[in-house]
Amino acid sequence: MAILNFPEFTRDAAEVWAEIPMQYREQILSNVFCSRCRKAVEMVDYSGAMMKGDLLLKGKCSTCGHNVARLVEGS
Repeated sequence: MAILNFPEFTRDAAEVWAEIPMQYREQILSNVFCSRCRKAVEMVDYSGAMMKGDLLLKGKCSTCGHNVARLVEGS
């Protein structure tokens, strides 16, 4: 499992993201709230970093391009 496939991820964040099964990663990325579209959208062009033990994903709304984020809580 190569974590270097995530150039926009910090090393810790890439490790956490790689541990999440692919089907759940897809669900996480396809269910992000966009404040401009006012609905759940898909996140694209995303990056990740760890923040206080949680994985923070930042990216763009696939519909309008507005900045969106998703926090995946750690265990």
